[in-house]
Amino acid sequence: MKDFLLFLYVGMLCSGCAFLPRPSADTISVADAEQILEQAETFAQAGDAQGLCSMTSVPRWCERELDAVGGIATAPIESPQIVDSYIQPDEGNVVGYRVLVLEGEDATGTSYRTEFRVLYRDRQLIPPFPVYWSGAEFDD
Repeated sequence: MKDFLLFLYVGMLCSGCAFLPRPSADTISVADAEQILEQAETFAQAGDAQGLCSMTSVPRWCERELDAVGGIATAPIESPQIVDSYIQPDEGNVVGYRVLVLEGEDATGTSYRTEFRVLYRDRQLIPPFPVYWSGAEFDD
């Protein structure tokens, strides 16, 4: 029993250890991705660029994306409509992800259609590009 408890304790300490397998992209549900989108919306609608960009593993990409759309003040007032969703599966060493295809209008009235990605990074779900009104579409 002591051995089992020690194993369990070490497993809990190592929940983010690199030797543990990353969950597959096909385990990311639409509901999971919607939760991440809701977090991004909360930061954006509060005007919190730092909070929004803290959601990703490379904040400077988010900052550049924000600059490209005219800043956090252009964040949509209304939630986007999810018009499609699909999985881009893991391929070898390339991490797969869930995509929510979003449509809406930003605060300036400009229409957008964005592919909002959600993936696992260090066993946590993140949006690599959290500026969901950027109009970004990705060729895979």
